[in-house]
Amino acid sequence: MWSELFELAVVLLAAWLVWRVIAGRLNLPRRRRQSAEPGDYAGSAVRLRPRPKAGAGAVALAEPDEEEEDEAC
Repeated sequence: MWSELFELAVVLLAAWLVWRVIAGRLNLPRRRRQSAEPGDYAGSAVRLRPRPKAGAGAVALAEPDEEEEDEAC
């Protein structure tokens, strides 16, 4: 009897772990507790914008010399 309960517990644990992996890969929403007040957002997660990759950024350009600007006019 104990071995059957142990097998059942192992199977249920394995099924739960497989479900969590699949839900994580598919980005399925998780169950969250509902707040007592409808305007209470203290415990809710915020979706951030995608962060730029490591090489993306501003490019610094050299300013033209004043002498070159005077000659062009």
